[in-house]
Amino acid sequence: MRKETLRAAARACTLWLPQRGTGPWPCVYLCGGRMAQMLAPCLAQEPPLALCCVEAAGARDFTPWPAPPLAHGEAFTGGAKEYLACLLEEVAPCLEARYGIDGGRRALAGYSLGGLCALWSAYQTDAFAAVASLSGSLWYDRWTDYMRGHGAPRTEAVYLSLGSGEARAGPPRLRAVGGATQETYEHLIKTMGAARVTLQMHPGGHFNDIPGRWQAGLAWIAARLVTRKG
Repeated sequence: MRKETLRAAARACTLWLPQRGTGPWPCVYLCGGRMAQMLAPCLAQEPPLALCCVEAAGARDFTPWPAPPLAHGEAFTGGAKEYLACLLEEVAPCLEARYGIDGGRRALAGYSLGGLCALWSAYQTDAFAAVASLSGSLWYDRWTDYMRGHGAPRTEAVYLSLGSGEARAGPPRLRAVGGATQETYEHLIKTMGAARVTLQMHPGGHFNDIPGRWQAGLAWIAARLVTRKG
């Protein structure tokens, strides 16, 4: 894939464009600019999708509302609204104008807190045709209450994944991810229909085979966006 770098709304952006075929390309916005090097081994194997990472600080930009820190880490400050606005109002229009990105075929995907952000974003906007939450931090304070109070997300399809050992590791606050992910999955089936929701379980804990989990999520997105008319 061909790599481009740019700035939008004072944030650094990294864009990968397919080497083969012709645009306009469907684009997956990846919640986690620092994932770039981790993703590199699997990106070249993906179908013709453009991929964009936007600079972000996870505890700030990927959290939908403030929450206490984990152990001695930094507090979660709840800046996802501003991050999403940056994606939709600054980054996406820039890419669509300069690089032949198809604005009708957008997806949003994230890992860990980025996965929480991606799924929360689907309740805020209908700008994304598909959303993927990979090992998403669905343990996050008040997430399931929020979800139950807001019905169906505004997207065509949702992909969830989780490691089989994630609910058995870490403090009780993190171990809640297993039940929260299952509750989220059941809620999405009820509000969206089973055909529009996927839950994939992977072996291991939260940090096992992260590139492989990304690759599985991107393949799921590609199956929906590549042949979709914008």
